[in-house]
Amino acid sequence: ITRAERRAARGEAPPPEVQRQLQAPGASVARLERKIFVIGSERCPSVQGWRRGPPENYLKKCDQYHLVPEPKMMQLIQSLHKAKRPELDLKDQRIGDDHACAVMDSMACSDPIHVIVKNCRLKAKGVKAVCDALVAHCTRLEELDMSDNQCRRPKAAKAVAALLDCKGCDSLEKLSLSHCGLASAPALTITSEWAHRVEGRRAMRNLVELHLAKNDLGVAAETLGGLLGPYGAFPMLRLLDL
Repeated sequence: ITRAERRAARGEAPPPEVQRQLQAPGASVARLERKIFVIGSERCPSVQGWRRGPPENYLKKCDQYHLVPEPKMMQLIQSLHKAKRPELDLKDQRIGDDHACAVMDSMACSDPIHVIVKNCRLKAKGVKAVCDALVAHCTRLEELDMSDNQCRRPKAAKAVAALLDCKGCDSLEKLSLSHCGLASAPALTITSEWAHRVEGRRAMRNLVELHLAKNDLGVAAETLGGLLGPYGAFPMLRLLDL
């Protein structure tokens, strides 16, 4: 919750300098002034209710999930779409499942090459939202870090497996799934997908780093062991962190 929202909840007026800006007529573009959004002469104590300017998809999704859009997310989406080699870094933001569902599609539309969603407090729903967005939009992914999120549910494991099977991950160089709750069953879902890649002669030939530490892989570790080597799923692998 922002300071502006706290002031609004207490019924307090914004600071005098902000009031003067709010009264300025003729503003046609929304702008952020000390966490108060101004659209024309209207006062919006938070971004809730703000409906102008890109990215519209994010705002609509926030409506759908009853969320208050965050200015930093808006700025990140806009900067991603302007970059030639977009890098999406949400490390330690702890956005949660609903906000991941709202924001990931808009962010993935920029076709990022690095996606870091480490420690974002994602469960099965959020993990699936991230994976589905990347499957739909990414064509040149080089790094994916989903560590410190919960992938132990079958829904999440299947979503990760589907992502790793898409063509956008053929260029993947670094994959991190450490501390994701990958026990035997969910880990087998993912390792089985890698085995299918080997059978289909679609090895991940660019992958050089694979991080799976702090997971109880169980019998999936044996499957993973059979996929190593120059003729396995990762012929260029140089670092395996278990």
